Amino acid sequence: MRLDKFILPRWSALGREARSTTRLPAAEKRRAHRVAASMPVLVYGHSAHAPFAEPATTANVSKTGGLVPLSTHVIRFQKLVITNLQTNEDAICRVARFIQNDDGHNFVALEFLHPAPHFWAIDFAGDSTPVHTKLNL
Repeated sequence: MRLDKFILPRWSALGREARSTTRLPAAEKRRAHRVAASMPVLVYGHSAHAPFAEPATTANVSKTGGLVPLSTHVIRFQKLVITNLQTNEDAICRVARFIQNDDGHNFVALEFLHPAPHFWAIDFAGDSTPVHTKLNL
């Protein structure tokens, strides 16, 4: 008697069941709630040719990073240093993704490499509950 006749159908059924579960909208999958905030920052890094330091103002922030307009060309996963000019605090981060809006402006999503929940001087403490749980209240 071959066991694969009994085992494989069960495994494939588990796979179908896992794929058929409802997916949460992208906004609900986020690890942290974003807050629209215009905070002055300075972004340091190395472009293809030389080091750079570019002043910017955040579009939004979270306890895991932020979104900043950046004209300097950077690559995904590149490490950068961001300075919050209001607190003069530095954080090492990486380029998580690029966004280009309809006006052609480039935004870079930065993710902190080490937890920095108070980097933005905003209390994100009440943000420990996942968004999909909050919506059911």
